[in-house]
Amino acid sequence: MLARIALRLHIMPPHYEALNKSDPDTELLPGAILRLTCAEWWKRKLWLLRCEWREEQLRAACLVSRKTSPYLKPGRVKRVSRTARENTRFPEKFHAGKRRRVHD
Repeated sequence: MLARIALRLHIMPPHYEALNKSDPDTELLPGAILRLTCAEWWKRKLWLLRCEWREEQLRAACLVSRKTSPYLKPGRVKRVSRTARENTRFPEKFHAGKRRRVHD
């Protein structure tokens, strides 16, 4: 029943392709069932579905384009740029940490 609900919402149940075969891998079944009954899993999937639906609405209303306005909130732009800066500094920090450990 949960798998039917997921498919009706266009949410692919976990390991659906592997379990839909004539000879399914039974080791995947417990994990798939646990995910389908997990509230956090559904929360993430429904949130993604909501975001896709909202984006389609905004596109249909012609509110998302490079000319009208970017489809990013100001906080998101800051977060992405901060993450990019931190990712460029990571190799330096990583190698510096290794050097210190060798000398200690």
